[in-house]
Amino acid sequence: MFFSRSFDEPKYLIFWIFFVCPFHLLAQTFQNGSLESWGMTSTCSVNTVPDGWVSFSNGGQNLDECDFSICASTIPAQASEGNSYGRAYAATLTTGEGLAQQVDELIIGNEYEISFDFAGSNLLPGSDNCRWHIFLDNLEVDATIVFSAAEAQWSTHTFSFLASNTSHVFGFRAFNATQGSGGSAGIDNFVITNITPEEILPPIAAFTQSQEVICVGECIVFTNTSQFESQASWTFESGSPATSTSVNAVTVCYDVPGVYSVELSVSNEDGTDQVVLQQAVTVNDVPEGTLALAGDSLILLTDVGIGAINWTLNGSPILASGLVLTPAEYGFYEVDIENEFLCTTSLNISIEEPPVIIQPETLPVWIPNAVTFTEDGINDSWGVYGELTALESFNAQVFNRWGQKVFDTNDVDERWTGNAFDGQYFVPDGIYLYIVTLKFPWEIENRQYKGHVNVLR
Repeated sequence: MFFSRSFDEPKYLIFWIFFVCPFHLLAQTFQNGSLESWGMTSTCSVNTVPDGWVSFSNGGQNLDECDFSICASTIPAQASEGNSYGRAYAATLTTGEGLAQQVDELIIGNEYEISFDFAGSNLLPGSDNCRWHIFLDNLEVDATIVFSAAEAQWSTHTFSFLASNTSHVFGFRAFNATQGSGGSAGIDNFVITNITPEEILPPIAAFTQSQEVICVGECIVFTNTSQFESQASWTFESGSPATSTSVNAVTVCYDVPGVYSVELSVSNEDGTDQVVLQQAVTVNDVPEGTLALAGDSLILLTDVGIGAINWTLNGSPILASGLVLTPAEYGFYEVDIENEFLCTTSLNISIEEPPVIIQPETLPVWIPNAVTFTEDGINDSWGVYGELTALESFNAQVFNRWGQKVFDTNDVDERWTGNAFDGQYFVPDGIYLYIVTLKFPWEIENRQYKGHVNVLR
């Protein structure tokens, strides 16, 4: 269905366009709407159509170009936009020259407005009154007011229609308004406007995330899946970045273990919506540990339970799954450890030369290999014994089978009574590894002793 609308006074047109119905200029408008390009040298009478247009004539020839840099005496005194406009011969009540063009990518059901400028152009002998008639898909749908071929003043005409297809052909043809001796009419500056108000729905906030549980140092991709939003504001508790205004996806990394919230707020001209997930992200800690070279053994020391151990030497896997490698060879050692959260840490150490252990034939040191911790006065504590009063340095450490340190002292007189982790609990029966390092003032190298102590009750 097509319809036209006319206005008696321009002020009503202006009010209707700007205050009653907001509009948006189409990206798909008339090609060469100001009729500046004609594809040939400008003259006062070219009998062709402008670039981008086709002939729409059933009387006379095609449209003439009027270029005011060449045809300065042409009525009207100037073009409505640029130097050029089109001049059409209005032959009879039903015949005349014109031009047409197809406009694509229209929205079916939307209302559009076509506007153009028109004036008289009396370069022909006749000076009869004229009208421009408007055709939609070769059917006449509207016409301008009657104007004189001698009228030099530009006027603007508009008409509206509903798009029934995605493409329509628009034609404009000049006719005589009365059966006289003929006349001519000018036309210029075509514009098509979508005047259907754009419906704005309230926004709906939503997002997805690539993961919910990660390890320290890992990242999560958050994707905005909101609807109808024009702006977005993110807040990531303890994340990096902590905030973002991206309306698409955001990559966020976490360096501190914990459970954190994510907040997304979206907005448009109609309002704001928000979604908050209080426990959106769980960040688990990674295991900690060190590699220590004790004599000719390489020991893995860690404070957490071990889920998996994988050793490599110079980049190649080696057949070892425990906490101690004996003997340690030259090379670059690396071990991956995993905790109960399946988070991993990679540790490494480079052994550049074989360890030197001084083992004098006469050692004034005795280290028990069994202890009871029963407080009966017999083997109820563990320590290092001997003529040690002249020691320059001393350290004794005890480790459980997981490589966790349960005793550590620099005092040669301190004894281990079975307490572990600063007295938090007492160790169960079992085999424990000790490493003792000491030095006498007259010796060049440290002495280092390692072995096992059996806890029996």
